[in-house]
Amino acid sequence: MLSELTIEEVKGIVERALGEEATAEMVAQIYNVTGAIHRHVDMILPRILDLKSRNEEKLRTGEVKLREIVNIAGSRLMTGA
Repeated sequence: MLSELTIEEVKGIVERALGEEATAEMVAQIYNVTGAIHRHVDMILPRILDLKSRNEEKLRTGEVKLREIVNIAGSRLMTGA
């Protein structure tokens, strides 16, 4: 069994995928939503990017927030919780 990722490890992975959008709040949210399980972190990021792409205009106008997209992407994970 592998141990969970540290918050610093999640931060590095999220920053690589999301660049400047990887705020401390978003990193913490992804850390919590995924349970810091490496596979879940890897799986959530493409979903976040896809949902961001599909909702560009709503994000721009503020109708949708990035934290909502992270929650939606996280809800599709099978975490066993």
